[in-house]
Amino acid sequence: GNAVGTASKHGAELVNNVRTATKAAGVMATTDTSNNEQQFTRLSREYGNQSHTSAENSSQLKNKEKSLDDQHVQNIIKETDKSLTSSLQVEIKDSLTSKRSEETEEISGLTSNHSSITSKTQISEEDEN
Repeated sequence: GNAVGTASKHGAELVNNVRTATKAAGVMATTDTSNNEQQFTRLSREYGNQSHTSAENSSQLKNKEKSLDDQHVQNIIKETDKSLTSSLQVEIKDSLTSKRSEETEEISGLTSNHSSITSKTQISEEDEN
């Protein structure tokens, strides 16, 4: 009888141990699943943030490129403007210089014409006297 009692006691302990082990396994499985879900959620959130950041960076990069292109165009316009202005100034100056020399020649012609008329007038006045 004693051996049977001992055996059944061991049997009951064994069943208890199995129950505890099963329970522990269940808790661990639940904990693992929960941890995995949390980790997955966290990683998904991080991935989402990174995607968002990446999209923002891409957008900023496009804006910077556009800004640089605009700046480049503005610089070209400025340079062209300067170049045109300076060549126009040279043209105007040349034009004025040649106009001035024409006018100077014209004045000199008028002056000599005037002196010639004056001397002729003096000669004819002397003739009359």
